[in-house]
Amino acid sequence: MTYIVKDSSLWMSGASKLTLPGGSIFTGIVADITEDDGYMRINVEIETNFGRTRIFCRQMTKFGGVYDYEEFPLNQSKIPIKMIPGIVDIPFSFSSRVGEMVVVAVIGDVFQEGIILGGLKHPSREREAEDGEYLSVFNGLKTSIKTDGSYTVTFQGINSAKIAVDLQPLAPVFPPATYLPALKGSFFGFDAKGSYEVSDAALALPQSIKIDKVGGSINIESGIVSMKMEKLTSKLSMSAIDASMSFTKSFKVTTLDTEISSLKSVKIKSAQIAIGFGSVELLDLIDKLIDAVGLLTPIHPLGPCSPLTATPTWAQIIALKAQLNLIKGSL
Repeated sequence: MTYIVKDSSLWMSGASKLTLPGGSIFTGIVADITEDDGYMRINVEIETNFGRTRIFCRQMTKFGGVYDYEEFPLNQSKIPIKMIPGIVDIPFSFSSRVGEMVVVAVIGDVFQEGIILGGLKHPSREREAEDGEYLSVFNGLKTSIKTDGSYTVTFQGINSAKIAVDLQPLAPVFPPATYLPALKGSFFGFDAKGSYEVSDAALALPQSIKIDKVGGSINIESGIVSMKMEKLTSKLSMSAIDASMSFTKSFKVTTLDTEISSLKSVKIKSAQIAIGFGSVELLDLIDKLIDAVGLLTPIHPLGPCSPLTATPTWAQIIALKAQLNLIKGSL
């Protein structure tokens, strides 16, 4: 058999079929896809000894049960055919997966319906320069499994390159895949030790979430903002330039030891404040201290004096005490 590249597919010349008991196997190109009663009818063009023939095929799946199945996507594509370069360009459309090479089984050599057994590697596709056990690329999503068992899915973006066919001279044009640099590189996967990571892989200020199985930690990073949770030490660490929290109802912190350090200032805004422990509250203690000071009687050589509450200016102290009681809370 001789393989011939005529458009975006691979054809076999001469006796292109493989004859088996009860049927034959052909190579062909996916030309169109329609839907019939919930089933995909894939129109495949094959080349026989009698010329080109189109047959409706069904796609084989790994599972065929009521609950277990594997569906294949419908990917729209358009190919411009240049009849006269720069003068007449005819848009030629294929509904799905244009140019994909497939292997078709025809049962009983009746060219009415066939079964797509699988796909073939297109001769114009360059091999991925990567070592490993498994590699697949579909519409910009690259899945790889290394020899050490690590698994990674990398997002490259939607391929914007289009296959073109120029009839003067007759030659297919297969541009390399084109992805937006700002979008490509995001990935998720498992390393060889079972840790999981998802990242946007940005060159500047990347974002990532990593579950370190061996180290027993979860690391979350967004640029210079980071948070680390350690399983063995039950430790939580956070770092950022600015941070804010908002809760509509309540917020409670319970610790054994608490320390707040501020190089500039600390501000607390609240309708009521309670500071203390047990039955001792700071603002209540200051209120009682004011009452005790007011009962003090100064000692004078000429004789006993009145308490401080009898002084003319004690009314100012009472006014300040009233303001203090407005914000005094309870533990």
